[in-house]
Amino acid sequence: SLPSDGSDPALQQALDDALARLTDAEAAATARASEAEAAAQATTRARALDALTAQVATGQPFTAELQALNDPALTEALGAKAETGVPSLVQLQASFPDAAREALRTARALSTEDGWGDRLVDFLAAQTGARPLTPQEGDTPDAVLSRAEFALSEGRVTDALAELDPLEAAVKAPLEAWIAQAKAHIAATAALQTARGE
Repeated sequence: SLPSDGSDPALQQALDDALARLTDAEAAATARASEAEAAAQATTRARALDALTAQVATGQPFTAELQALNDPALTEALGAKAETGVPSLVQLQASFPDAAREALRTARALSTEDGWGDRLVDFLAAQTGARPLTPQEGDTPDAVLSRAEFALSEGRVTDALAELDPLEAAVKAPLEAWIAQAKAHIAATAALQTARGE
């Protein structure tokens, strides 16, 4: 017999259970949709970051790629260089030898403590641009520049800059433009690594 209020407890329980399952299913579907949207956004961001990284790595302008990311931190870090691009590792490696030769010419011109024979060797070296191509020990400009170039050949731009740091200002002057480019390269690389969570 039916209870006096006209409801069947078993039927009511079945309805409540069905409603609970429906609510759970809706919540699960909403969560899956949110996860799918988040995954799609992450994929889009990863692709945009890849495109930006490729432009930066090749020294190309990257205004469109930076705008596509719409990342305030990256825009602040890279925005000033977007139209011109930042020097790539290959470009830094290619432009270093000329700057190093000029720095050596300056160093040799400033050196007055050597004997006549050393000055003649320095003069000939300055005329030919000769300098050590393997890393040398010591604190002479030749040695410093050889270590910097070696670090650069291995892609260690930060280490190359650190090697150049002790050079006296007059010797370092021909390298200042290159140093500024190297710092721009390092800053851009660091900003991209941060954006990737590396």
